Amino acid sequence: AEIFQPYYGQAVARYLVQDLLERGEQELRVCEIGGGNGTLAANVLDYVRSRHPDLYERTKYTVVDVSKALCERQELLVAGHDELHSSRFTTVAGDAADGGVWRGLVREREGHVYVLGTEILDNLPHDRVEKVGGEWMETWIRYDDDDSPNGREELRPLRDRSIGRCLEAFDWVGAREGAGSEAEDAGFLSSLENFLLSGSAGPEGSRGEDDDEVVFLPTAAVSILESLSIEIPDHTLVLIDFDSLPDVQLRGRNAPLVSNTEMAEARDASTYLVPVGSQ
Repeated sequence: AEIFQPYYGQAVARYLVQDLLERGEQELRVCEIGGGNGTLAANVLDYVRSRHPDLYERTKYTVVDVSKALCERQELLVAGHDELHSSRFTTVAGDAADGGVWRGLVREREGHVYVLGTEILDNLPHDRVEKVGGEWMETWIRYDDDDSPNGREELRPLRDRSIGRCLEAFDWVGAREGAGSEAEDAGFLSSLENFLLSGSAGPEGSRGEDDDEVVFLPTAAVSILESLSIEIPDHTLVLIDFDSLPDVQLRGRNAPLVSNTEMAEARDASTYLVPVGSQ
């Protein structure tokens, strides 16, 4: 959204307007998860006002962001594009995985809602699990060891309910090994898993035989999907993100790309246990 502005936002806006008109909806309601600097919101509102002024009068755009500071920055940037945007734009400082945030944001009578998530999937919190003796174990990080100032992993029996729900969503290994109609019937969560887990480990043939013993689960993403399905059943979810992460050095499916910048050069790390505050 930043690099390709305003064209990125205009492309998103064209899709939203086209889909809305095909649905016969009268009002455009957009909720963006993690709005960054507010560039996408500003570009979408700019486009709607210039190309569809009547619809602009019936447009509401809301950003849900965990950072209050970013919410304030978004409001300033959007208002700076056009002061009229301020009456159609609002921010909510909160966690999109918390159903209570959505519950107070949108009422059923308000109609269809477009939920946007641009480049958020890889930035959402994940949980690392490892299979030991045929049983999944959840990973905790301990900071009580002077010999490991960046923390050390500790495997514990699986107790976290969100991790359990994520694991039970489908057969993580079978969804990839299945073929034909069985794979096609795995549903949206399987499609999301394939999207999230296919790219970061590199080409299909490059994954190690034991990589399935370690998985970084998209628990926050699944929690958001659960909250949306309950609190805003009448919505369209638009996710725009990378389809792969190159040169990931960590072991495991859906392993993160951990990178730092030194002397203006990106350097990838072989562990996620890096000093707190690393950029």
